[in-house]
Amino acid sequence: MTKYIIRRTLIAIPMLLAISIMTFTFINLAPGDPVDAMIDPEFFVGGAGDKLRARMGLDKPIHERYLLWLIEVSPFSSSCEKGDPTCETLRLDRIPGTNSWPIPTDIIPTAVNLKIWPPDVNLGYSYQFGVSVMSMIGSRIIPTLELTIVALLAATVIGTALGVLQALRQYSALDYTFSVGALFGISIPAFFFALIALYIFVAILGWFPSYGMRDYTITEFDIFNPSHLLNHVHHLTLPVAVVMIESLAGNMRYMRTAMLDVMRSDFVRTAQSKGLSSWLVFGRHAFRNALLPLVTITTLRLPGLIGGIIIIEHMFAWPGMGQLGIRAISDRDYTIIMGLAMITAALVLFSNLLADVLYAFVDPRVRVEEQG
Repeated sequence: MTKYIIRRTLIAIPMLLAISIMTFTFINLAPGDPVDAMIDPEFFVGGAGDKLRARMGLDKPIHERYLLWLIEVSPFSSSCEKGDPTCETLRLDRIPGTNSWPIPTDIIPTAVNLKIWPPDVNLGYSYQFGVSVMSMIGSRIIPTLELTIVALLAATVIGTALGVLQALRQYSALDYTFSVGALFGISIPAFFFALIALYIFVAILGWFPSYGMRDYTITEFDIFNPSHLLNHVHHLTLPVAVVMIESLAGNMRYMRTAMLDVMRSDFVRTAQSKGLSSWLVFGRHAFRNALLPLVTITTLRLPGLIGGIIIIEHMFAWPGMGQLGIRAISDRDYTIIMGLAMITAALVLFSNLLADVLYAFVDPRVRVEEQG
């Protein structure tokens, strides 16, 4: 198992490199650039826009810009030596590939400190804000992961329970009702459910807040404070409910099908013929085997959820990576877009590996070493 994980990790490195090349190419081929988003082109006179692009390195060929970005994100790109007190922090008075700011410092702050030892992947610096992309994503990734993981866990638990109930009540009115509901949940996009939820539960009923992680009156959140925690859960409930609908519907359908297949298996009939109780047959034999496909499906849903909640975060003003991504796209901030894309790609590869490992753990018959 250890050799398999190491091998898959090494294979992921060239895959991430290929993904970075394709993503960087498509981003830079899109119309506009950071200069267009930074300053209105009407204010450019005497070739000021071209000079600004030259100072930012945007006038270079695309392959040179990619190499500059790749060097910037390298964990050992700094020349500082360990223990050198002058290298503990770095004043961000430059942009990627250059030694100076492209616009006046009264527009973009330059007194941001960045720890550069021990070496780490910083994913470059934002064209718009001049700060480390990793620090910007780091401040946003926790809210996104919280929303994603809570929605994934809720969808898995509730979807599994409803799927099992459907299988045990096959062709009943309950089964048909849940099947129709699952069909709607899979077919209708999440943003449409978000609009319905905002209109009914916020605008009409007023049961839930429409934005943010907590009330603005809570300036310093204390997780051990019951009132703060309840306020946070109150803000979290509606976005989680919207995000989890599609996953819940899919898990319910998968679990229903898996349970029906397992309950028709020979080993289940054998257990029933031995006189074992229905709950023992169900819990010890059928349910565990029915979970096998759900393990893979659940782990592979994680990157899809993170990519799919971009619009949901924007609609609920949830301060996660989704809002950061939308802002970066509108600003043509290439480095932030690349950082988000690389983190998402790494998460997809990690989810694939996690699915294989968990599948081998749940089903001892699987021999990972034999899968190549």
